[in-house]
Amino acid sequence: MMRTKKILIVEDERIIASVYSILLNKKGCDVSIAANVRDAINKTKEFNPDLIIMDIQLNEPSTGIDVARQIRADGYACQIIFTTGNLRKQTLQEVADITNCSVLIKPVEFSEIEKFL
Repeated sequence: MMRTKKILIVEDERIIASVYSILLNKKGCDVSIAANVRDAINKTKEFNPDLIIMDIQLNEPSTGIDVARQIRADGYACQIIFTTGNLRKQTLQEVADITNCSVLIKPVEFSEIEKFL
């Protein structure tokens, strides 16, 4: 029997996080949600996810990219899917140095996320 995939959603828009969570639960995934930087880092340590779906623009000075850098510095190598509605060249350059990640443009179709399950 396959192990349940653990997925951490880092998203400050509650409705988006809820929709992802419902759809991922229907796929048999174990889901945890973090709405800010501190929760994202703490839940990564507690939950040890297989995959993180990370909004780049969080409603605080730090970004999802900053969270990813901290997670990598803490020794976690899980795959990270960044989501953003604002894909600038600078954003791509910032993401380029983070290992094992992808970028999806909002609005994200769930079928795009399913490809990573």
